[in-house]
Amino acid sequence: MFTSSDPFLDRLLAQRYRLTHLLGQGGMGRVYLAQDLLFGGVEVAVKLLSQPAMDEQARLRFEREAKACAALGQKSLHIVKVSDYGITADEVPFYVMEYLNGQTLKDILAAGPLPLERFFRLARQIGLGLKAAHEGILLEGQRIQVIHRDLKPANVIVVADESLGELAKLVDFGIAKLLNTRESLSLTHAYLGTLAYSSPEQLEGLPLDARSDIYSFGIILYQMASGQMPLQPTTESFPGWYQAHHKQRPLPLEELGLPAGLSDLILSCLAKDPAARPPTVANVLAELERIQAGIQSSAPVAFPSPGIRGASLRDPAPLATAGTLRLRPVTGATAAENRGPLRLIPFLAGGLLGLALVSWGLGRFLQRPAPPVISGSRPSPAPTELEDERPGAGAQPDTAPEPLAL
Repeated sequence: MFTSSDPFLDRLLAQRYRLTHLLGQGGMGRVYLAQDLLFGGVEVAVKLLSQPAMDEQARLRFEREAKACAALGQKSLHIVKVSDYGITADEVPFYVMEYLNGQTLKDILAAGPLPLERFFRLARQIGLGLKAAHEGILLEGQRIQVIHRDLKPANVIVVADESLGELAKLVDFGIAKLLNTRESLSLTHAYLGTLAYSSPEQLEGLPLDARSDIYSFGIILYQMASGQMPLQPTTESFPGWYQAHHKQRPLPLEELGLPAGLSDLILSCLAKDPAARPPTVANVLAELERIQAGIQSSAPVAFPSPGIRGASLRDPAPLATAGTLRLRPVTGATAAENRGPLRLIPFLAGGLLGLALVSWGLGRFLQRPAPPVISGSRPSPAPTELEDERPGAGAQPDTAPEPLAL
């Protein structure tokens, strides 16, 4: 469909959208940056689907899916907004989206695992987008549920946002299938998607529901937490990934020191049997919120630097509150460290004071003249140093420091 010369560049679609640059391409088509001439050249993204000429049934199905994607974008902040759709003169279907000038999650994860705070922020936003799609939209008076079928980091775009800091949006619902519709029943058995992120039932061509997207979501969560894929196929082929998704157990996460419950949640999403996974994305979001709340109620979290594999996400020791100060609880080791040098101070101070008193008394004794001896009289005893000692009469002040109160 697309040639190396790319005949669609600089082409005008629907007498409105002029294609200016190729933004990306994949198995399902190409995405172009375009100018919407009707609105003064504002930038939009146009996706041209790489599929053969469409018959009437395929046209109706594409139109229905385009309308569903447009409704989803209006329902959720975390799904890309679709504003228009059409079919070119040479039978190529396309749809028009908002242009998101940001990074894909795939590019972000190339640097390694995410800090824990960012992990929860992006996981929640991706989950909210999925939740909106799975709950469905009203289309022609009927509630329609939508599953993504190709959820992966490349289909999550993260852009800067003034209120949220960063905003994650799901894109490429172009191969989404509408549930509860007769038109989609004949197509649910065909495999469409990306091998590394497909559920076991998707690789088998079985009918899919929301739990297939939850499996893909689990792979993304695993990557976000560890910087690695949970499965390692023997070959990058359909048979290799089929065996990995059906037979291989995910690599353990224990050594990463994840918060309590997070590893169990991620691995439950990766269950081979759909019945063993969380039934809805709402369940996943609730558990993520519970885990995050448990972290925030204990102690500040030491986030690892992005890009460092195996960096620990474990919380530091909890802090105990004393008045307005936050004091780390004293363990046996820290108590010994704190008392070691300080407990010698009283003994040193006492020794120095005793030495000073002995030196002072000896000096007084040596300087005192001997009393005269009168014949026939008994010599009077020499007064002791303590008899001459009175307040303010030459006694040395106690300058030794008192022990520190810990």
